[in-house]
Amino acid sequence: EAVESAMAWRAPYELELRALRADGTVRYCLARGYPETGGNEKVVRLYGSLQDITELKLTQKRIEHLNKVLRAIRDVNQLIVRERNRDMLIREGCRLLVQSRGYGSALIVLTDERDRPIRWAAEGIGVAFESLVTALEQGELSPCCHHARLAEKVVLVADRKVICGQCPTAAECVETDSLCIRLVHDGAAFGYLIAAVEHGLGADLEEQSLFVEIAEDLAYALSVLRMEEARENSERERKSLEAQLRQAQKMEAIGALAGGIAHDFNNILGIIFGYAQLAQMRINGLGANVIRDDLEEILKAAGRARDLVRQILTFARKSVHERIPVEVSLIINEAVKLLRATIPTTIDIQTTIPAKVYPVLADPTQIHQLIFNLCTNAVHAMGEEGGVLRIKLESVELDSELTSKHFDLNAGSYVKLSVEDTGCGISPALLDRIFDPFFTTKEEGKGTGMGLAVVHGIVTSYGGSISVDSRVSQGTTFDILLPAANGEVAKAAGVRETVSTGSEKILFVDDEESLTKLGKLLLTRLGYRVEAETNPMKALELFKADPQGYDLVISDMSMPGMTGVKLADELLKTRPDIPIIICTGFSEKIDRARARAAGISGYIEKPVSQKEISRLIRKVLDKGQSG
Repeated sequence: EAVESAMAWRAPYELELRALRADGTVRYCLARGYPETGGNEKVVRLYGSLQDITELKLTQKRIEHLNKVLRAIRDVNQLIVRERNRDMLIREGCRLLVQSRGYGSALIVLTDERDRPIRWAAEGIGVAFESLVTALEQGELSPCCHHARLAEKVVLVADRKVICGQCPTAAECVETDSLCIRLVHDGAAFGYLIAAVEHGLGADLEEQSLFVEIAEDLAYALSVLRMEEARENSERERKSLEAQLRQAQKMEAIGALAGGIAHDFNNILGIIFGYAQLAQMRINGLGANVIRDDLEEILKAAGRARDLVRQILTFARKSVHERIPVEVSLIINEAVKLLRATIPTTIDIQTTIPAKVYPVLADPTQIHQLIFNLCTNAVHAMGEEGGVLRIKLESVELDSELTSKHFDLNAGSYVKLSVEDTGCGISPALLDRIFDPFFTTKEEGKGTGMGLAVVHGIVTSYGGSISVDSRVSQGTTFDILLPAANGEVAKAAGVRETVSTGSEKILFVDDEESLTKLGKLLLTRLGYRVEAETNPMKALELFKADPQGYDLVISDMSMPGMTGVKLADELLKTRPDIPIIICTGFSEKIDRARARAAGISGYIEKPVSQKEISRLIRKVLDKGQSG
């Protein structure tokens, strides 16, 4: 067309030609010419030349391409400054590299510490992207990535038969070169950058140098984001540990307060219990049954107060309970039966309990209390409208990685109890307070606020952990981890609820005058001969004056001038076989194990009922006589 136009218009011509050689290479030529005319103005001949301008053409393309790459570097650097989201960074990075027309397509793949793909973004790849994503989801990197990892520099993919193999994007890259480099900063690897450039440009050293600069900038940005993420995680962990520490300190402070009031309060309850029971035994005549019923209500109220004190001490980890290997699943089944009979039929109880679960070293009564409190809490959360209560028990193994989430647990075997409900949930503003004693969201008269506090106390006293996950209007899940125990699972033995009597002589010692008087009255009604004393020093003098005149000594623990343990020590020095019972409202200096180690025959906590003390007295005396 150019020649015909030149001949028609008798004008020079110039045009570029693209020639495909037999070996598949492309050459560019510049054709120039002009027509010569004769006397009649007709073209008689055509003069022209053909010049190979391939190198000039490639140089122009190279300069043009490098300018586009420089614009891409500028845009990427601006992105790095403002973007703090990793996914947005790689997605926008790919878009800018292609948008600048510096690259035909771009792919960024982020990898984990094992060089497995975890995140990726691409631009300009086309329909093959879906196949590429499938391979990445299966953990497969492109072949060029493996070569880049081994080479530790830019990899130029010019001969796809050698490198690409079964790569999903190989068919779309036939007419281009690919550059691939690993994203590394300060020795830390983050992934790979792959870009397609026009065929022939990828081999240029300046082109590769600019590509390395882009990769270094992206790797630096990813390094900064990783450090910021690590700092944020560290800050969250620090705040979490501080919150746990504050909670532990708060629990410890409340526990100290609970222990301080328990002794005196239990003494008061002991007086109420004792005299109400005495009054019941003494009433005769007209109206006696009505008065007995009234006294029974007083005893019930005193019993609730006693249970509340015990709950406080349990929460505060101040009470001591004998622990044996127990099978938690049996206790759950027992608790569920009791719950089923008392909760609305609109609540569906679902249990998931394997046939074999690790035993737990615990007090069966406390485990029952723990389960019942959690389930009762769940029932209240669902209300009359009902819902689903799920109880799950399983054996779990915690390694060092998992225990890092529970700073107070060690790696090992645990029993995990989960109680889940579909109730109203707990507001985030209240989550930090749910384990506080006396905190409750229930209506007045519908709860003491001690249920979860007691659960927390039991769990922590066993060296376990409790966590809660709750969403408003969706429900709440409590997860409890208790250390597994080694040993045979013990079975609970029944206890006969009878009053035991006797005729032996007892020395009763308590610094509380009302309790001393009460103790003498109760024991006398049981048939015993009783000598009571409020001063432990005087009691010791009485005993030393006639050591064989007494069959048993019952003493309080906390008394001015001499503790119950010290009194017991002096009594045993005088007469080694004298049976002794320590009765305490609360003391950190004595528990069942310490009493046994000190040679004391019996241990009981106030307030006690007539049946409890009568059985213990009989047990101690009968054991002494048989020994």
